[in-house]
Amino acid sequence: MRAITYLPLLAGVLMLGGCQTTGSTQWVKYGPGPDYDYAKAKCEIGAMGVEQGVVAWGSPGYVLGAQLGNAIGNEIRKAEFTDRCMVLHGWKRMQVQPGTTVAQQPVTTYPANYTKTRGRPAFNPERPPTQLVAAQ
Repeated sequence: MRAITYLPLLAGVLMLGGCQTTGSTQWVKYGPGPDYDYAKAKCEIGAMGVEQGVVAWGSPGYVLGAQLGNAIGNEIRKAEFTDRCMVLHGWKRMQVQPGTTVAQQPVTTYPANYTKTRGRPAFNPERPPTQLVAAQ
């Protein structure tokens, strides 16, 4: 009887294990911004502010599930924040080709249509903006 209760958990773990890819990624500089170490540190510091708390009442199993779900959600939010922050700092995560080393990968890649017009860069949807203006 106890084995039947763990069957959905085992099925979920096996399904998630099938989603893993064999390739790896690396951050590649594609636009203006700080170097990798500075951008990564700044984004990781900012990612600490996206965590959400949780309050749960009930049976120990329910409280444990709520805490676990909150922890997983917080890690997902932190990873998404870090990825978006790195893009804003001019870094893009790219797939590393099998059989090549990191040194053989391009270090800086600018879009093909990267040109300057009247001292300002031309509009390019692939590049993040360098200045943001917010108004109400």
